[in-house]
Amino acid sequence: MDKPLCTYAAVAIQPINPSAMAAMRREGLRAEVLRHYDRLPGISDRPWRRPLETFLNKMQHMTVGDHFAKATFSGGCFWCLQPPFVNLAGVVATVVGYTGGRKTNPSHEDVTAGRTGHALAVQVLYEPRRMPYSQLLDVFWHNVDPTVPNRQFCAIGAQYRAAIFYHDETQKHLAEASKQALAASHQFAERIATRISPLEVFYQAEACHQHFYRTHPQRYRCCRAACGRDQRLLKLWSEPLHHRGSR
Repeated sequence: MDKPLCTYAAVAIQPINPSAMAAMRREGLRAEVLRHYDRLPGISDRPWRRPLETFLNKMQHMTVGDHFAKATFSGGCFWCLQPPFVNLAGVVATVVGYTGGRKTNPSHEDVTAGRTGHALAVQVLYEPRRMPYSQLLDVFWHNVDPTVPNRQFCAIGAQYRAAIFYHDETQKHLAEASKQALAASHQFAERIATRISPLEVFYQAEACHQHFYRTHPQRYRCCRAACGRDQRLLKLWSEPLHHRGSR
């Protein structure tokens, strides 16, 4: 996976006024998400950068009292893992980034070179009343190869590992139960190698990586085809779920 030409835009995480957050109506918040977050251009120096960064700061705190939750997964190239989630009912927004490593504010170059211990990951903002976490897990499983450690498809290295990063104890128990159920199904001769780990810090990736399937569709399709992702998923699952999602 080549590195697009872009600059790293670090997003500072700033707390916001709780009363102001509580005053945001749910539908108004959804409109703000869709307007500023889910239609990212592919260039990092456009005029929308400042309001977008302000919104991303707010997203860090959206789950408190606002009927939202987050889920975080990794599984190979995050360009390819993001699309399966964007069309799901109850999913408000998705963002790609890095988690599970040692370095603060890692760059795409450092992560993909395996120098930081991070995994390339996708974080999903969703409404649990409309989209249960168990269904997100099902979509995740059907879009990764759970039988191999520290690689996915043609991407080799721990930075491409398949993993579930749980945000709380409920997610942890559901993730472990889903992994146990998959192992008990004997669908695969190999053991299930996918990791389940607590989420520590999630760093949003550079703007040019967000929704890459939409901003660079030809390059995305070439990357996906060259890596043999869909062929392997079809062999593993017979009918992969949502693997070409787009909005």
